[in-house]
Parts: sequence; structure tokens; C-alpha cells
Amino acid sequence: MKKIALVPPFLFGLFPILSLYASNVLLVRPHEVFVPSVLVLTVSGVLVFVAYVLLRDIEGAAISVSAAWVLLVAYGRALAALGGPNGGREYALLAASLAVFSGVVFAVRKWRGKLQGVVQVVAIMSIALVAMPVAKTVPVLISRQPIPVFSPGDTALGKAELQAPSAHRRGPEREPALPAATPTEPEAKAPKLAAPAAPVQTPTPTATPSPAATSAPGQGQPKPDIYYIIVDGYARQDVLQELYGYDNTAFLQGLADRGFYVASQSRANYCQTYLSLASSLNGTHLDALAASVLADTDDRRTLQDMIRDNSVANFMREQGYTYVAYSTGYLDAELESADLCVTAPQSLSQFTSGLMNTAPISPVIALQYDLHRQRLLYAFDHLPDAARMDGPVFVFAHICAPHPPFVFTEDGESVTPNREFSLGDGTHYMSGPERAETAEYLEGYRRQLTYINKRIEQMVDAILAASPEPPIIILQSDHGPGSQLYWFNPQKTNMKERLSILNAYLVPENISAHLYEEITPVNTFRIIFNELFGTRYDLAPDASYFSTWDRPYRLIPVSP
Repeated sequence: MKKIALVPPFLFGLFPILSLYASNVLLVRPHEVFVPSVLVLTVSGVLVFVAYVLLRDIEGAAISVSAAWVLLVAYGRALAALGGPNGGREYALLAASLAVFSGVVFAVRKWRGKLQGVVQVVAIMSIALVAMPVAKTVPVLISRQPIPVFSPGDTALGKAELQAPSAHRRGPEREPALPAATPTEPEAKAPKLAAPAAPVQTPTPTATPSPAATSAPGQGQPKPDIYYIIVDGYARQDVLQELYGYDNTAFLQGLADRGFYVASQSRANYCQTYLSLASSLNGTHLDALAASVLADTDDRRTLQDMIRDNSVANFMREQGYTYVAYSTGYLDAELESADLCVTAPQSLSQFTSGLMNTAPISPVIALQYDLHRQRLLYAFDHLPDAARMDGPVFVFAHICAPHPPFVFTEDGESVTPNREFSLGDGTHYMSGPERAETAEYLEGYRRQLTYINKRIEQMVDAILAASPEPPIIILQSDHGPGSQLYWFNPQKTNMKERLSILNAYLVPENISAHLYEEITPVNTFRIIFNELFGTRYDLAPDASYFSTWDRPYRLIPVSP
């Protein structure tokens, strides 16, 4: 009986960890579960010992600690159901939880020595509770089979031999579109990018060739450093003007004055970060992948593998480049394969943040937002450091901004949103894009974008100043923002907002000559490699696709 009494405190403590892991088993690395599990088991042991010393009853100690874990989880769920920590409700709920816990402690003291039957029931409940996430997780882990991505005829970057450059077809003359996956649900039609009722005319920035981007290196000349910087969720100028009432002309003209080519009609190929980066970092569409997996799966492991072992970085290594990756919280695992992975000294994984949301009191929430803010600033501050490394470097940086959460004012002052910490967007960020929440999103996005623009300009200038040779810099978004993004309803989603992106290139003139207004990320490195290294990749179709969060491979073509 004494041994049974020791079971519940540890299992109830492990339940939130195992439950969160079970819900994200396809995205979370198993070793991320290890540290919090050891911590919880240690805390449970200490609490049981302290409770036993105070109560002089092992069954009472076990029930008390078990109740503490249950109330902690219940507190978080109840607070989330009430709309989060606002208006003092978190402290009222905390007081209620403490009152219940005090009642449990009073009861176990009163019936000390008579709790054997109760502890048996509690033990059975704890075992049954933990069995549910374990039963959900184990089959998935056992069946971790690689998903075939490409057929032998596919041409991802890195599979072509280096050859003399050839004349390349540009936008209007692109080859026919690759076959797209056909949606199986009746409502999954091919929506078009919504045209504004009254188009807003905005001036197109005019690039002025600068000493930083005049010509490609000749034989024997140093190879340029290449920076591929993803600013997550950055909207195209016309979308900013039409939906956000935000004029981004000054920023874009500033890029043009520095020598950037700004693709004014660029679109994302895919609407989700994993899909988009798996495509652009391999220079290929995902048709083969979508056709090789079940349409109803949400298994993103192959996308993770494509980012982790991407063709662009591997090709760059073959050319003598060092692969340096900067992460701000979303692709930590996928970027660890880089020769050097850089992130802020103090940071949390998404899994750890999810666990912290179990007890979403204000200090815990503020800590998460503060650490996220520090990671963003660290990336902006330290990206220029790569220019001081020996030899050419290929730098990939994923900066999770201006994407939610909105943690900056236009002047860079700290903002702590009054909600659980999350990197979600659209209906993952808002309970539903209704009028009040949409207005809050638009305002937060505008303010954060203003500050991010300043930091981008400072970062670019610092990179140029620190570079011994003129670098290549690509500023690109993986997808647009999500004020009107309904993850499970393509028909209600504003496709133009989600798929229209910033896409700007600081490149030598011979590369810039092959860029065009409608270029999409899948062709970024096809063009650069052709002109810089003499490869002969054909341009891929500039096609765009939407897919719901739970069916990422059910690709719905979106017409421009």
C-alpha cells in the first residue's frame, strides 16, 4: 500500500508534459521531454517528502501533492476558458485554487491513517490519465517511417552539374505549371487572390545600383557572403496599403536606394512556414511530396527533414561556404544541422513555452514574451557578426517578426500582450478574426512593423559595413500576415493577404537582370546559382498554394 501511495504524485506531475507531447509528437523532439520530466519527478519527490514530514502520513502526503498538480492544470485550463489573465481574474482563480487545496489538506489531516482506499482510487486515476497520452504517442513513435519526397525525375537544387550559364526564361515565358494536388473536399476549390474594390496606386521603388552590388565574382575572385533572411509574415506593399492602411513606400525606397531589387508583385508559394521554407531552401515545389503522402496526414516530419538537410545549404557547402543559421524560436531543431547555429543565450523552446502556459499567471507570461523579444533583438544585433568569419558564409536567418506575437511599439518599447504566449497566427492567434480582434491585430502589426523596418535597415547597413566584399542579401517573407486567416476554412481566408510577400534582393547586376516583379521564393536560388556558379536550372512555375493547418499536403492552387 505504501508503494502504491507513491505512484500518483509522480504520474499527475508527468501528465501535462506527456499530454502536450502527445498533441505535438510530430513536431517535438523526444529529448525535449526529458529535462522537464526529470524536473517534475524531482519536484514531486521533494514535495512528497515535505508533505510527509508535515503530515506524518504517506497516503495523505501523496494525495496532497497529487491535488496540487491537478489544481495547477485545472487552474490553467479554467483561466484560458475565462479569457486569460485579465482584470484580476487570475488572482481570484488562484485564490479559489488555494482554497480547494487547503480543503484537501484539512481533509487528509482529519482522516490521517484512514486513506488507504482513497489512495488506491487516486492511483488508478493517475495511471489511467497517463495511459491516454502514452497510448496516443507510442504508435506514432514506432511508425516513424521516412516519407518519400522526390521521384527520380525531380530536380531539386543541388542535383544539376555546374555548367556555363545560359540564357534563362523570365516570368511571362515560364514553363507550364507542375501538376498540383487536387483537393478532395468539395469546398476546397481554387480561390483567387481577392482584388481590391478600388486599387491603391503606390509608387514602385527605383533601385539605384550601388558599389555593394555591381557584378558577380570573376575567376579567382572572392565569393560573396550570401544572407537569406526570412522576415516572417511580412506583407507586400499593396496589401499593407489596402488592408492595414499602412504606407511602406519609404522603407521600400530605402532598400532600393541601397541597391535592392524589390519584387513588387511577389507571392509566397505556400501559406505555412514549414511548407514555404522546405520549398525555397530546396528550390523545388512540393508536388512530389504531396502526391507521395496521404492527403489527410498532418505529419510535418519530412518538411522538417527537408529544412534540416536542405539542398541550398548543401550546395553552398560544396562551393566552400560555411553554413550559419540564426533562429528566433520557431525552427530551432531544423537549424541545428548548420555548421554554426546562433540563438540568444536565454531562450525557450516552443515545447517549454507550452508547458509554462499550464500556469499562465502574469509573471510567467511576461517572462515568455520578454525572452521572445530578446531573441528577435539578438538576431538583428548579431547577424552582421557573420561577415567577420573567415571564408565565404551562407547565412540563413528566420526572424519571427512582424509575425505575431506583437511585442514592440513603433519606437521599440516593450509590449506584453494580455494572452498566453503563442507563435500562432490567424485563428491560432485569435479565437476568431472578428471585428474587435481583427482591429487589435491590425494595430499590433502596424506598430511592430514600423519598428522591425528600422531594425532591418540598421541590420543591412551593419552587414554592408562589416563585409570585406560586397555581399548578397535576400530579404524575403515565407508568407503574408493573417488578420483574415481562417486555418480551417479556405473560403473565408483572404488569400491575397496570406500569400503576398516582401521579396527584395541585393545582388550583382547580372543576377538582378534576371529578376522580375512576380518572382516567387522557389526561384530565388535557381537564378542566383545560375548566375553566380554557372548552373543551368530552369525556372520553376511561380505557383501559389493554400492548405489548411490540419491538412498541409492537400494543396489548393491559388490564382493571382
